[in-house]
Amino acid sequence: MNKVNDLKIEINQYKYLDNKLYVSMGIHAGFAYKEFMLLKDKSKRVALNQASANVFMEYMRLKAARKLGKMVRTNTTTNAAVLTFLTTVSTFDKDIQQVMDLFYEGDVEEALFNEAKANCIANFKKNYTDIEFRTYTKMLEFLDQRKGFDFRQFAKSVQTIQSADLKQFMQMLVNFPNTFLLINGNTDKIKEADFFYRLKETKKPGEVFIPSDHLMGNGVVQDQHLAAIDNRSYRAGALYFDFNPDVIPVHDQFALLQLVGHSLFKQHFAVSVDVLDASIQYKELSLLEYKDKIIVSLTEENVKEACLSIQEEIEYLLVEKPYQFNTLFASLYVNGIDLIKYYVTIKTYQPEFIKKIIKLNQEAIAECHIRLEQGANVNYV
Repeated sequence: MNKVNDLKIEINQYKYLDNKLYVSMGIHAGFAYKEFMLLKDKSKRVALNQASANVFMEYMRLKAARKLGKMVRTNTTTNAAVLTFLTTVSTFDKDIQQVMDLFYEGDVEEALFNEAKANCIANFKKNYTDIEFRTYTKMLEFLDQRKGFDFRQFAKSVQTIQSADLKQFMQMLVNFPNTFLLINGNTDKIKEADFFYRLKETKKPGEVFIPSDHLMGNGVVQDQHLAAIDNRSYRAGALYFDFNPDVIPVHDQFALLQLVGHSLFKQHFAVSVDVLDASIQYKELSLLEYKDKIIVSLTEENVKEACLSIQEEIEYLLVEKPYQFNTLFASLYVNGIDLIKYYVTIKTYQPEFIKKIIKLNQEAIAECHIRLEQGANVNYV
């Protein structure tokens, strides 16, 4: 990792056809965060509109299309926001400078903000018609409990965000110390690009903010079993791991949960890890007490198969799905997880080591089941 004027930069060398380069800019901000604190003074806390990251990324997508005629792809999760665009070796200097100037500009155009907000509201309403999305947002109240996620509060934030809220978000977090730059592709050919010389003379200062910790307190997490009537039947579940990041760093948490997920659910799961919350989610599988099956599932054969599968997945994304690779890389990086280090070291995690950690933290593992039965219409408005 390199750092220039407090901007963290990662360069990944891979030779794509036509000298393509995939560039991503990431922020440690997502729709589950509603409060941040200064890294150097954690008593100073600042509340932000919960939909700020979503609206900012949509605002940037519209702005790049209108002002640059350039398509950028954006992705906002509970704990990260990432913008990615495609360039080539020959156009790298011009493209990256234009997008970065736009990204760090700092001004909010009211008309464009209103359009971005309207798009986010429309997307939210459209997504809510999907039973998987409705279940996921309800599940997040369990998965992101240390962030204090509340679905109704988030829905209200999408509806009520104002341009002043977006401006506050940009002033706090859209600067060099709080963002990350990834360049993936045939980077050998851009080592002497003018951009890197100009970057040394560019300053976008700011104080480092991090998400506020343990908004819900430090009580023991409890299992949750929820049942409801919906327009069709659906099942989803999750395991929540209330690990202490000072004892088990987030990088190790991510690797452990990936191996546990593969051992329990093969390919049918998703892992989310940040400094506050860690979980494994699954859907449309039997709702069992999986926390009691973790130790048994961690056989040498399962873990070996999981390691191989994980490496194959990363290689597939790098080669065949570079946009997704970049988004994954940047989303993990802003949360303290290095994808390349993870790829290289995953085979060092042995079954007995994982079992030992699970046994020592058994009381920190909780389970959530959501069971929806067909029998009611859903109000999508």
